[in-house]
Amino acid sequence: MQTALSRSMDSAPGADNWHEGTQPDTFGAFVADLAGSFEDLEHADWAASAMAARDVVGRHIGKPDLLDGMRYVMRCTGYSRVLLYADPAGRYSVLGLVWPPGSRTPIHAHHAWCALGLHSGALEEETFMPWQDAETAPGALVASRALDRGQACCDSSAGRFVHRLANPSAGLAMSLHVYGVPEARITDGVNRILYAG
Repeated sequence: MQTALSRSMDSAPGADNWHEGTQPDTFGAFVADLAGSFEDLEHADWAASAMAARDVVGRHIGKPDLLDGMRYVMRCTGYSRVLLYADPAGRYSVLGLVWPPGSRTPIHAHHAWCALGLHSGALEEETFMPWQDAETAPGALVASRALDRGQACCDSSAGRFVHRLANPSAGLAMSLHVYGVPEARITDGVNRILYAG
């Protein structure tokens, strides 16, 4: 099923994702806040970058019109990722994720820092034992929790944090993610897949 004026990251090159080529003022304010928070950060500082992005996401994610105008492709199965903004300096990329009922990520660690906030709907997060060098499978399940609408969190672990996100509800969910990679590295520079089942 496809929404009007939509595209997915898997099927099109980098392009404008906003209706009629304009970004809502609330999203523009988010981008400006994010850029300002990175002015004095060292690019290689994983923990500081993740926490700075989390704080900015936390300040904006509860605004109901933050993602108004976002164009996306709804998949029959699985979640979709849509590029919303790429930092001109290549320090980070901002994505919107759309979660149909029952969709979930693989169990994964990260190659780069990341932060996320739940914009609408419901998500559940399972966390696993920290990733160790050369591991190719996840460790034991440690905990699970529900993420609340408007809640922000991040991976400040330098790639050791392992989790899986899922939409356990019967409704659609939408989340906002900031990854410490340039646009060209979104597909191969974010997730370290440990179990895809």
